[in-house]
Amino acid sequence: MKKEIFEALKTKFPGVQDAILDRIATKMAKTVTKEEDVTTSVEGVTFQNVLESYGDHRATESQVSAVTNYEKKHGLKDGAKVQKEPGAGGDSEPGESGGQPKDQDSELAKTVKGLQEKIEKLEGEKATEGRLQKFTKSMEKAPEKIRDRYRKDFNRLNFKDDAEFDEWLKDVDTDVDAIAAEYSSKGVAFQPPKGTNKPVTQEQASPEVKARIESRKAETGAPAIQGLPTQKV
Repeated sequence: MKKEIFEALKTKFPGVQDAILDRIATKMAKTVTKEEDVTTSVEGVTFQNVLESYGDHRATESQVSAVTNYEKKHGLKDGAKVQKEPGAGGDSEPGESGGQPKDQDSELAKTVKGLQEKIEKLEGEKATEGRLQKFTKSMEKAPEKIRDRYRKDFNRLNFKDDAEFDEWLKDVDTDVDAIAAEYSSKGVAFQPPKGTNKPVTQEQASPEVKARIESRKAETGAPAIQGLPTQKV
C-alpha cells in the first residue's frame, strides 16, 4: 500500500523530494490498509505536513552529519578511539567540514520558502475564485453596463483579505440597489429585449419587475414613467 500512497503524494505535491514523500508514505501505510482509502487519505495531507516531514528529515541528516564530523575530527568510531596505522595522516583540521551545517540550513530555508510560496499561491487562487462567485451573484440584478464596469474594478483591485472584499462588495450592492430603484421608478427593466436597443417598459416587464415598480411607487408616489401624472386612488 505504501507504493500507491507514495505515487498519490507525488501527484499532489510535484517537485517535493522523493525522500520526504517516502517518509510520509511510510507513516501513512501503517494506518491506510485499503486501496480505496488511499485517495481520501492523501487529500487530507497538507503542505504543513510536508514541511514538518521535511524538517524531521533534515534534522536527522544534520544529526548524523554532526556525529560523523565529530568522530572524524577526534579519531573516533562508535564512540571508541580509532587506532591509527603508522604513517597515517593526522586528524582533520578543526572546522574542515564546518561549513556543511550552514549549507544544509540554507538549503532548508530555500525549500521552506518555495513550499510557502506554493501554499500562498494556492490559497490566493482559492480566495479569488470564492470572491468571484460572490461578486457574480451580486451582479445578477444589475444592468449589463453596470456589471461590466464593476467587473473591471474587481479585476483591477487587490484585496488585503476577505473582510476588505466584503466591505467593497457591500458598497457595490448599495450602488446597484440604488440604480435598480431608479430604473424601476422609470418603468424600465434591467435588460432590453433581445435584438433591440430599446429598454423594457413597465408593460413589457416581468411580474417580478412590475411588483418592484409598484412597491417603489407606493413608497415615493412617483409615476412609473417620468412625465405622466400619478393616479390618485
